[in-house]
Amino acid sequence: MSKFAEETLFYIFYAMPQDVLQDAAAYELYCPYLQHTNDRTRRNWRYHKGIQMWLTKPQDILNLPVDSYEESEFVFWDVSEWRRVPHKFFLSYDMLEQRDVSLPYEEAHPEAAKLERRGSMETSRKVSSGKPIGSGNAES
Repeated sequence: MSKFAEETLFYIFYAMPQDVLQDAAAYELYCPYLQHTNDRTRRNWRYHKGIQMWLTKPQDILNLPVDSYEESEFVFWDVSEWRRVPHKFFLSYDMLEQRDVSLPYEEAHPEAAKLERRGSMETSRKVSSGKPIGSGNAES
């Protein structure tokens, strides 16, 4: 997954609901850097639970919250236009999905990673958790 372009990851995320591959794509979009390289090329997307859209900062850096909100220019992934769209936005940090990406995906989710390597779509659906993904570990 780490070698896929962002457009491909978004396709997997939206085309495979409640599949382990959707979760793997979300994990990769969330990651602060590409895990297969030593460069620090950032993805750093965040999923907004309220508007159910992915967003990032134009310079791909989300600062640690000083307050509980931020009003700034963000880049959204627009599903209807299938592209990045800049937009000034008031962001309440508690509306962002929280995801632990401290471990590589393969270590955090060994069964899903095994299925991803095999490329077995049928099997992956059998081990899907069944909970909505897009708010994987989100707290309401």
